[in-house]
Amino acid sequence: MQSYDGDIEVICPTLSTAGELLGDHVDKPKKKRKKNKKVPKAGVFDLSETILESSDQSPVFAQHRISTEAVKKWKTQFLSDRTKRLAQKACTHYSTLTLMSDNDPPLSHVFNTKISTEVRPVVDQQSTGTCWIYAGLNVLRTFYCKHNKLDEFKFSAAHLFFWDKVERCNYLLELFLKFAQEGAQPSDRNFLHVLTQPLSDGGSWQMLVNLVEKYGLLPDCVYSTPYLAKYSHTLKAILNNQLRVNCYKLMNLVKDGKSDTEISETKEEMMQKLFEIISTCLGFPLDSVEYDFYDKDKKYHKIGPISPQEYYETSVKPHFDMSQQVVIINDPRPEHEYGKTYSVEYLGNMVGVETTKYLNLPIDKIEGYAKDSIKADIPVWFGCELKAMCSITGQLCPEQFDFELMFDISMRSMDKATRMTFGEARSSHAMVLNGLNELENGDVDKWRVENSWGVGTGAGKVIHVLYSKYQLAVIVKVLLPLKCWWKELYSLKRNTADY
Repeated sequence: MQSYDGDIEVICPTLSTAGELLGDHVDKPKKKRKKNKKVPKAGVFDLSETILESSDQSPVFAQHRISTEAVKKWKTQFLSDRTKRLAQKACTHYSTLTLMSDNDPPLSHVFNTKISTEVRPVVDQQSTGTCWIYAGLNVLRTFYCKHNKLDEFKFSAAHLFFWDKVERCNYLLELFLKFAQEGAQPSDRNFLHVLTQPLSDGGSWQMLVNLVEKYGLLPDCVYSTPYLAKYSHTLKAILNNQLRVNCYKLMNLVKDGKSDTEISETKEEMMQKLFEIISTCLGFPLDSVEYDFYDKDKKYHKIGPISPQEYYETSVKPHFDMSQQVVIINDPRPEHEYGKTYSVEYLGNMVGVETTKYLNLPIDKIEGYAKDSIKADIPVWFGCELKAMCSITGQLCPEQFDFELMFDISMRSMDKATRMTFGEARSSHAMVLNGLNELENGDVDKWRVENSWGVGTGAGKVIHVLYSKYQLAVIVKVLLPLKCWWKELYSLKRNTADY
């Protein structure tokens, strides 16, 4: 089965947490409406009959409406409570999260273990859902800069953003054809889900691997970020419109019995037009890499001219092979056993590549592997939910907002498995763990987190803090090098199942 930040990675409702695109949302499929047995008179529409039938004849649905008396009662009770009135005055004039923020004791950005190579500048994904690309490139540049003795460098996220849009358009057209040839209708569950938001910015580690291994890498200095790669809403709206139009046309071609050749030629024309749209908005990434730099020892280096693919193969892959990593998730729901690898259907951005797979492990195992990685000077790409993030303090901690004081409610009344089942917990953002604070007994009380939101967020401008005792609630997936723990991870990775 199959389903993203979020923010297409989840089609199966049971997958709408651990295995989704970082940043995406999946709507619950609608039930088919029963036909009215009673035929209304001409010009008359019996709404009450329709309501009862659409709710399986449940009288509760039709009768228990909100009454004027109930609203008056609620308002009177609210106004009689001075505390609630005070909270109302505060919330209607100030940021609710700021009012609820509880930074006691004060947040500390001191860590006793960090990755040895820290690179500038701080990256900024702007108004896009490309955290998975930026977090991945932050990991890659750590190894690249360590080998090349650089303090400042960044890869071009726009290069991968361009090719992701091109490849994803092709992937979706092929998927639309598949649905049409199988006789699926736009109202069918999987088809409807894809059509709701055909193309988004969200992605996964495997999708990043697909792009880098096919299109290579570029330094940001040779292809910096175009405007619509910073503010991607307009481009996505245009492409989604054309994808839906093309889906309609492809379905009609299949329905009319057109030949495979005619369908293929039409689809090729569609891809050419989509490529033109993307190229108009983003320009063309360079076909070759050629640049020079001085390292920390003031030694001059010149790279190129070589292709972006050669650049990755010769300058990055020897130090960090993207294909030799395993993505581990923590999904404690009983139907998803630990120690098995789960694949996700329709989660991809490219035709003819390996599907995304996740190895499900307990959170304590994940914490141990992450700790060992950082001690081995290997940063850890990870995905988490962001409800507990405060961009002002840089703190990632579910208990930092006092909802009980403000609203007299608990936002953590369900355990992680239950929250995942009911859609309350989902992986929506990717970042990098690049440090930790280890106590004398060997436990980790907090993690150092590198984000991609620019220099204006978080105390210390760049680094966020994830408190270890709360990672059980927020961590959903992490990336680990297979070579470091290959015996255990490889044996687990071979045990594959489907979501």
